Amino acid sequence: MNFLIKITIFYFILSILIIIYKDLPFSKITLRKNFPYFFISIFLLSFLPFYFYYEGFSNCDFRCFVLGSIPLENKIFLIPLFSFLLFLLLLIKNLVKEWKYKKLPLIIFGKNKEGVSVKGALKPFIYIDRNLWNTLSKKEKKIILLHEINHIKEKDAFFKLILELLSKTFFYLPHLFLLRKVFEEVSELASDEYSLIKTQEKEEIIKTIAKLALGINSNSFSGFASSSILKRIESIRKERKNKIKIFFLLIPLSALLVNLLYLTPFKQNCEIKCGSSKMCKNLHEF
Repeated sequence: MNFLIKITIFYFILSILIIIYKDLPFSKITLRKNFPYFFISIFLLSFLPFYFYYEGFSNCDFRCFVLGSIPLENKIFLIPLFSFLLFLLLLIKNLVKEWKYKKLPLIIFGKNKEGVSVKGALKPFIYIDRNLWNTLSKKEKKIILLHEINHIKEKDAFFKLILELLSKTFFYLPHLFLLRKVFEEVSELASDEYSLIKTQEKEEIIKTIAKLALGINSNSFSGFASSSILKRIESIRKERKNKIKIFFLLIPLSALLVNLLYLTPFKQNCEIKCGSSKMCKNLHEF
C-alpha cells in the first residue's frame, strides 16, 4: 500500500509540474522551443515506477520471470513495452498515410471546417477556407499566415501527432493527456507572440483572433483561434499576473520528486514464486 501511495503522489507531482510549465515567467516562444526537452524528461520519469516494480524481482531470472509461474498482475512492467510497440506501429501507419502530402504546395485553398489550420506531419502545409479568406483584410491575412508559418517552423503538427499517439497508447498515464493539452496551448500562444514580434500590431492581432473565434463573416470555427481566447488576448497584451512565485514552486516539488525516486520496490521471494516452477527449473538447467 505504501508503494501505491508513493506512485499516486509521484504522478500527481508530475501533473503539477506540467501545469506549472506553461505559466513559467518566460516568453511563450522560449517555452515552445524548450518543450521537447521538457516532454522527454516527463515521459522518461513516467516509467520510473514500472522500473522500480521490476527491480523488486531483480533476484529472479528474467526468463523465469516472463515465462514462469509469477502471476500476470506482477508483470506490470511489461505493459509500457507493448504500448511503445503499438505507438511505433501507429506512428509508421500515420506517416505512410501522410506521404501523399509530400508534394503539396505550402498553401492550399478549399473548404476547411477549421477555417485556417496546418496539416501534415511530414510536409506541413497551410489549409485555408477560401470563403473565409475572401472576407479578411490584408493585415488579417498577414497575421494569420505568420501565425501558421510559426507552427510549421516549430514542426508543431509532427509533435502534436506524437503526443496524440502517445496519449492513446499510454492511456493509463493520464498526465500525458495533460501534457498534450499544455503543448497545444503553449504552441498557440507562441505563434501569437511570433505574429506580434513580426507585425507589432497588437490590437489588430486581438481583433483577428476575436473575429475568427466568434465566427464573424464565417460559419466555421477557425483552428487559428482554437485555444482559450482570453488567455491568448491576455498573453498578447501582457496582462498577466506576476507568476514569479510559481517558478519557486519548482524547488520544493522537485525535491519531493527526487525523494520519491527512491520508491521502495516489492521484494519478492523468487525461490518460492519462481524457483518452484517446473518451467523455471528447466530454464535454469538449460
